[in-house]
Amino acid sequence: MSDPNQSRSLHTTGLLANVQQELEILFTSASESILLIEPNGIIVMANLASANWLQMRVDLLAGENLFHLLTQFGIPIREWVHEAISKKTVYSGNSRLGERFINIRLIPILGGDKVMRLIVLGQDFTEQRHAEEQVRELTRQLEHKVRERTEELEKLNQKLTQDRQRAELLANLSQRLIEEAQDYHGLLKYIMQELSELIGDACLIALFTSDRTLVEVMAISDRDPDDLEPEPVQLIHQTIPVDTSPIFSSILNGKRYSAKDIAPENLADIFPALFTVNLGKRVLSDLEVYPLQTSDQPLGALAILKKQGQPYSTDEISFIGNLINPISMTIQNSRLVEQLTENQTQLRGLSQQLVQVQENQYRHLAKELHDRLGQDMTAININLNIIRQTMPESIPENISSRLDDIEKLVQGSVQRMRSIMAEYRPPMLDSYGLIPALKWYGEQFSHRANISVDIDDHYFKDIRLPAEIEIALFRIAQEALTNVAKHAQASQVEIELLENNDNILMTVTDNGVGFATHGQGISSEGHWGLTNMQERARAINGKFLLRSVPGQGTQILVKVGKDS
Repeated sequence: MSDPNQSRSLHTTGLLANVQQELEILFTSASESILLIEPNGIIVMANLASANWLQMRVDLLAGENLFHLLTQFGIPIREWVHEAISKKTVYSGNSRLGERFINIRLIPILGGDKVMRLIVLGQDFTEQRHAEEQVRELTRQLEHKVRERTEELEKLNQKLTQDRQRAELLANLSQRLIEEAQDYHGLLKYIMQELSELIGDACLIALFTSDRTLVEVMAISDRDPDDLEPEPVQLIHQTIPVDTSPIFSSILNGKRYSAKDIAPENLADIFPALFTVNLGKRVLSDLEVYPLQTSDQPLGALAILKKQGQPYSTDEISFIGNLINPISMTIQNSRLVEQLTENQTQLRGLSQQLVQVQENQYRHLAKELHDRLGQDMTAININLNIIRQTMPESIPENISSRLDDIEKLVQGSVQRMRSIMAEYRPPMLDSYGLIPALKWYGEQFSHRANISVDIDDHYFKDIRLPAEIEIALFRIAQEALTNVAKHAQASQVEIELLENNDNILMTVTDNGVGFATHGQGISSEGHWGLTNMQERARAINGKFLLRSVPGQGTQILVKVGKDS
């Protein structure tokens, strides 16, 4: 009968033999490097993979010192083993073995509290390392491309911002060209401020005087106000002789003047003395001066100055160039408006003088009629009465009849003289105002010309107007009625006066034959009365308008006030 203990021992021995065999198979066939070493680095066992790593035959590795084999490759294996033994724990480190990257793990085998041996596991991660390096390189390239793209986008965004600012400037400029056509001084100041901020650094506009021997500073702006000494306001309207700078010779010939990298010692050769003191001792980067002109007629110059940095780009120079024509046209149009306004002011002054002369003549004639003819008529009338009283009662009938006729003639002449005097200078106008004077004159006119005159003042406040306005409106109505009597063949005239928001409107409308107004001026032959009316309206800063259609009558409108 067999012993059970002996049977179990044989079974265990067989199992151990099988496990050892399987471990040996695993040890020899593993793709990883496996070494069993003593704490002093002596190799006890090695598999084929480790032999390939160390480039030695596997049967020659046993007994070799791993410290000596790996240290020559710069691998600090001795320190790693010491670390694993001292801490009695697994240690892992990465290093290079020739062209390969390896990971070495040290696993201590304990015998009690003492490390008896160590298993050295080596894993090749060269491909992984190369993949990581490729990923890092691709990441670096991607980051570089991202930075480049970011810089491109920033530049593009900056350019878009500049384009937007320039578009806004052009839009605002177009709007202000419409709104401020008569105030080009304010417009030029606005343009200089915008350009110095947008293009920089300093901007200036100067215009030639009429004889083109001087230029006058009209607007100036600097991104750095401290560079303008004296203050910009003191530089405005300063005049500079044209022959003091080569810039103006070029501008007078319609050519743009350019200068780059202007050294301090060359400032006086280019700039007028008025500005050299402000430019300091630095090298100026760029100066561009554009001619302002219309129809080959030089008006002045627009200058931009870059004090430092890169010169102006082609895009910036082109942008400024696009502003030159509208600025030039605005200056030219504004000057024409100023000249027209000045001419109108002079014409209005002449009209006022003419009207004053007429009124003085009327006043003088009225006085002459009253002082001389009036007295003569009175004397004649007195003499007739004396003659009648001294003559005998038995005078012939024909003589008495002649005396009666003479007396009637004298009385009629006196009446007509008084009527003429009233037309020259109606006393009612001075005493009672425009409406009573027009009503009185309308009655007189109706009686003489047999034409109905209606005065409509329902929308006219009971106020006195300035004397010159009352006289002018009365004279215009008087002249209009005279024209109606002479030419209109009308039966009715309406004079309407309205007052609204400090504006006075007077219309004189007849139902006569009318006439064609196109093709003939107001001052043409046969219309001197209309010219007189127009002059009187102009003298009081009023507007005069004539409307007439053949067969439908004529209307004259005069407007005086804040909207005229």
